[in-house]
Amino acid sequence: MHYLIKPLQEDIVAILIALASHVQAFQFDDNSQCFWLVGKETLKAHAEMWDMTCSVRALVKQMAVQLRAIGG
Repeated sequence: MHYLIKPLQEDIVAILIALASHVQAFQFDDNSQCFWLVGKETLKAHAEMWDMTCSVRALVKQMAVQLRAIGG
């Protein structure tokens, strides 16, 4: 069973690491008391983060389907 889900786990971890590096670009704004993504590439970074989030979601769904199939 492990050999079936290990590639999915590795892909999920790789995406989460990339997502974490994007989150480091957030800065705290004292006025709004919120974290904001700042810089010239803000729109591109938001799009990349959304893409990574959707990819993780799809991989987790795929893993759930595989685990259900294995478990019967």
